[in-house]
Amino acid sequence: MGWLVLPAQVVLAGAVLFVVGFAYVFTGSLYDGFTSWFGYLLIPAIGAGITVPIVVVIGLPLRIARPLRRWWMTHGGWFVTLCVLGLAVIAASYMVGSAGYLNEPATADTRAFTVFVPDSTIFLVGWFILAFGLAHFWWPLTWRTRAARAAALARFGQVPRAG
Repeated sequence: MGWLVLPAQVVLAGAVLFVVGFAYVFTGSLYDGFTSWFGYLLIPAIGAGITVPIVVVIGLPLRIARPLRRWWMTHGGWFVTLCVLGLAVIAASYMVGSAGYLNEPATADTRAFTVFVPDSTIFLVGWFILAFGLAHFWWPLTWRTRAARAAALARFGQVPRAG
């Protein structure tokens, strides 16, 4: 079952990372015309396209090793926690560390501008935590209905608890 949801997890992770990356690039650069949109769209797409395969490969033991797969599918709350933690770290990157305004002087081709940039190290830590949580997201077993929970436990050869 863990392999069947992989395409959906990859698409979900890529889409969310694209949106987060777009916000990062959009807030941290100067709009200088129509060509800026290529950068606004291309940079997050490349970032998500590189990050998602990396975190999928790192998380392969969750899909290959039976004990880890059983743990992963019965404790999905950890991946919800990872997603929330990743978003919190990304939000913190805009407030702590070297986050702040960046002043760029005028050059022959551009005018002077000021943009706000987050701390890139903290942002990347949150980016990878969020990516891992999304690429291996599994709906927590305890949040499912009783019938769905019993069916999922039966797949693992466990007997559901009464009550």
